[in-house]
Amino acid sequence: MEWLKRLEFPRINLGMSGMHYTGTLSDLGLKPEEITVSDNTPYGHPGLKSALSRRYGVPEKNILLNIGVTGVNYLLFAAMFNPGDEVLVETPVYDVLPGALRSQGITVVELPRRWENGYQIDEYDVKKLLTSKTEAVLITNLHNPSGVSIPARSLISLARLLEERGCFLIVDEIYLEFYFGKGAKTAFLLGDNIITTSGLTKAFGLGGLRAGWGFAPENIVKQGEKMFNVMTSMTPDITEYIAYRVVSDDGLFNSFAKEPIELMNANLPLVDEFIGSHSELSWVKPDGGVNGFPRTVSAEKTERLFRVLWDEYDTLIIPGRFFGDTAGFRLGYGIATETLREGLENMGKALESL
Repeated sequence: MEWLKRLEFPRINLGMSGMHYTGTLSDLGLKPEEITVSDNTPYGHPGLKSALSRRYGVPEKNILLNIGVTGVNYLLFAAMFNPGDEVLVETPVYDVLPGALRSQGITVVELPRRWENGYQIDEYDVKKLLTSKTEAVLITNLHNPSGVSIPARSLISLARLLEERGCFLIVDEIYLEFYFGKGAKTAFLLGDNIITTSGLTKAFGLGGLRAGWGFAPENIVKQGEKMFNVMTSMTPDITEYIAYRVVSDDGLFNSFAKEPIELMNANLPLVDEFIGSHSELSWVKPDGGVNGFPRTVSAEKTERLFRVLWDEYDTLIIPGRFFGDTAGFRLGYGIATETLREGLENMGKALESL
């Protein structure tokens, strides 16, 4: 994250992790005069909680709001764990997740999601890694960075395994909304020991709103609200009101599906064909979203590919070292198709030069 924030992005960005909404308030059907500045919402906008409850079938008492999914994750970790506790965390992984745990003195134990296993989770690995200090398993669905989905039956089985040990399954679902129209439901509804987090960032491109939420047992929500009081105190009412309008309006909510679906339908086949035509590359084809995690034959080659694309072709990929898998790289295809074609052409030239 620190590296990305300092980055001067090149002309062709093949490293994007989600959509980027460029509309205005009026495009969302909002008028400035209906937005108040001084509303006091102690634990998040009540309208947003109500809208989330209706849309996802989760009681309001089980909803925790905070500043983006990153804020919700951090708040839940602070509410649930103590220094010295162990949490099994998937790898490859979005590095902010283990970073948030480590910053609170929580021990991170790597749980492999292997390329040769299609990035699915092997329960045998989980059983081997569980100890008396294990409090939870932390995963993403869709997997960040591969875009692979975990079937509901696998989530249920994993949750039951953990329940026997008194552990929680935490599922970051920030990418799940890319399943627009496919009936994907939050994993929170699949088990009493499942906690989920999400927001309006990746699929909606509304990261600037910093609207994030978690679904958790009521006692954990209450503990999270206590931590809330000493961390952010309150959430930004203006942006949560905008988020409330998006979530509560079925037409507006569903309209955000149009562009990602069009880009997935147009661009994913191009990327899949490109990777299939280059023996130096392989990947597990994503189930959804607008990014995947191809691999080269070695960590050295991936770093060289990143550098040549950057230096000679003004093109960006995200090296896998930021995800704990140095042979891979994040490839985002949620961009204009012609720009993607040019970026893939540049990658083909870079591979040939290597």
